[in-house]
Amino acid sequence: MTPKNSWNYYPTLLGLSIGHFCIDFMIGVWPVFKTLEGIDLAIAGLIYAFCSVTGEGLQIVFGQLSDKGFRKWLIITGLALVGSSTLFAFTERYAILFLLFFLVCLGSGAFHPAAVGLTSRLSLRKKSFCITHFAAFGVMGFAFSQMVYTQVYEAFNGNTLILLIPLALVGLMFLIPQMTRMPERPGRPPSPPSFKKFMEFFKDKDLKNLYRSQMTSQIIMWTTIFMLPDILKFRAFPDWIVYGGGHFFYMLGGVCLLIPSGIIADRFSSRSVILVASLVAMILLYSFLLIPQISEMAVVSLLFAYGAALGVVSPVSVALGHKISTEHPGMISAFLMGGVWCIAEFVGPGGAGLLSKLFEEDAAARALMVIGIFFPLSIWYAFKLPAEVAEETALDVE
Repeated sequence: MTPKNSWNYYPTLLGLSIGHFCIDFMIGVWPVFKTLEGIDLAIAGLIYAFCSVTGEGLQIVFGQLSDKGFRKWLIITGLALVGSSTLFAFTERYAILFLLFFLVCLGSGAFHPAAVGLTSRLSLRKKSFCITHFAAFGVMGFAFSQMVYTQVYEAFNGNTLILLIPLALVGLMFLIPQMTRMPERPGRPPSPPSFKKFMEFFKDKDLKNLYRSQMTSQIIMWTTIFMLPDILKFRAFPDWIVYGGGHFFYMLGGVCLLIPSGIIADRFSSRSVILVASLVAMILLYSFLLIPQISEMAVVSLLFAYGAALGVVSPVSVALGHKISTEHPGMISAFLMGGVWCIAEFVGPGGAGLLSKLFEEDAAARALMVIGIFFPLSIWYAFKLPAEVAEETALDVE
């Protein structure tokens, strides 16, 4: 079903998806930047933790603003703010790095609930497809981020500001034209954001279990992204794997299964997809961590498979949340993304960075092993999710 507006289904989905590619590309820079610059894991982890818990945590506010008519401005503003990643290499002061990464997280917090809220309303029967299509572009942005950033960093002697050029072109050519054609939402003037609706989500048993499942799996996902360059570096893999290659294959696995997983979830059961993916991801993570001496081909294959399994959990969970609660798309996006990420990134990278201080050998890998204990909890909460959710009876695209 296509919206009856001057803008239509797929061009809007494509514009949002390309914007998502840019957003997640810029978010993905910090883990490899800290390895390139040799920043202490504990300090880098704390910067990551506090920026994410504040910047991404504001998705709760941005989600309500999105539902009150500010959707397109949040999307465009988010794209502009994440460009702060291109300035990391111009300073060595932790306070400035903190500020720059906070702006990146703030941009992400503004973009995601607004963009996912719109994406979830584009098609009645293909909600999971639309969200996983959108998510796939984001994962591709993550996948290329470390590798491309490293190449630009080395080729231009740290002058990574050049990455603003493609970011601006993408915004001008793909995203902003779609946003300017969006009709304004008629109705009441916006009121100050309230947290009442957000807290009411926890009263719904299914949403509460979905939140817990999403939270525990995302703690592991963000910790993996943060620690992976240091794990690969300690284990003496070639530079192309350490500085972006391993991360690329890890994220590429998620890209390859995102859209198929959305189709399977729409046809059968989101719960089954989440359960199977989480169980397989747990097995593959500990295979990677407990077998340090393997070939280059084996490690990238293992990372690809692990990323494929873990990468489908979040978008399928978000799509399931939109099926369970259909009335507030911006807020449900904030609930299952920003409300999850701000805590997951604090506990995951922040906690793992501090845990690494407890170990002398292969510290990053051992810290990730400890964080992996969240997998059984994630599987347990996923098991308690509903097997089926009633379809919507109406579509209201704003």
